[in-house]
Amino acid sequence: MSDDRDFAAQMLRRGLQLAERADATLSNAASGMGHTNEGRAALVALGAAQAQLAQTFTQLAQAAAIVGGAR
Repeated sequence: MSDDRDFAAQMLRRGLQLAERADATLSNAASGMGHTNEGRAALVALGAAQAQLAQTFTQLAQAAAIVGGAR
C-alpha cells in the first residue's frame, strides 16, 4: 500500500511540474501578442488555458493533500 501512495505522490509531483512548465510557456507566448485582432483572440484563448491550469493546480494540491494524509 505504501508503494501505491509513493507512486501516486510521485505522479502528482510530476503533474505539478508539467502544469508549471505549461503555465510558463503560456505566459511567454502571451508576452508578444495583443497588437492585432488575431493576437487579441489568441490572448483570450491563452487566458482560458491558464484558467484551466489554475484549476489543475488546485486539483493537484488537493490530491497531494489526500495522498499525504493517507500516509
